Amino acid sequence: MQDLLEIETGEREANRMARMIKQAGFWALKTLDGFIWKPGIEIPNAIIPEADKNGRFSFAN
Repeated sequence: MQDLLEIETGEREANRMARMIKQAGFWALKTLDGFIWKPGIEIPNAIIPEADKNGRFSFAN
């Protein structure tokens, strides 16, 4: 029974995210996977690049 509830919860969350993306009207969903980091691109030192990839934008102390 708990497995069924976890599956349902996951499906609802996925549907909610898809609905929100559709409502936002984004042209395409993009990630940093294909991004080419060139030498001229700089990220502020306070931002940890690994966290950026996860969308959390953690800051170093």
